[in-house]
Amino acid sequence: MPIKSQGQTIHVRGKPDLNTHYGVYHVGNTYKDDQTGENLGRQLELVGVVQPKAVGDNNITAVEVVSSFSEIRRGDRLLPMLAESSIDAFFIPQAGNLPKAAHIIDIPMKSTYVGKYDTVIIDKGARENLKPGDVFGIVRPGAEVVDNGPDNVAYEQDSSIGQKLMNKQSTVLSADHIGEVMVIKVYQKTSLAIVMNSRDMVRAGYVVENP
Repeated sequence: MPIKSQGQTIHVRGKPDLNTHYGVYHVGNTYKDDQTGENLGRQLELVGVVQPKAVGDNNITAVEVVSSFSEIRRGDRLLPMLAESSIDAFFIPQAGNLPKAAHIIDIPMKSTYVGKYDTVIIDKGARENLKPGDVFGIVRPGAEVVDNGPDNVAYEQDSSIGQKLMNKQSTVLSADHIGEVMVIKVYQKTSLAIVMNSRDMVRAGYVVENP
């Protein structure tokens, strides 16, 4: 049964430190590099904070829910609340310097498209020397167009199967610079970034490159 109320007691497997607050996390997507297949990490969504109260038999510990932001469910993971896991309150924007283009690989808010001041995850991090405050351009890849004559042109993603079969000419539009992102939290192989501005909606798969 999902738990959400402050003050409720739940039971976890293991023996956490009774003097430590723990974050409760949903385990989400596995991130992989589309080019190499390398595992970049797992998504962890913070859904609550708990305080261990008493260690019982069979490696089971009772913990009290201190706060919750979403439902706490069976299978969620506990990790100590670390000061370095927080996000800085102030940033000094600076032009970033990527050795090669990055990509937006996920949108934490679980939307298909996002816009200004929303957050995204990109597939480059500390090993590429990214730092909080780094600013990069967002590039929308060129869309493929189904061209069946002057009066029957449509984006490939919006075309019917019949239109695609009748396609007379395959056309790919040029890539388009549509905005900027700023890195706000860096991990070893990935980073969290905020869309600073955009003149169109942003989605996973878009390119992130030096400004």
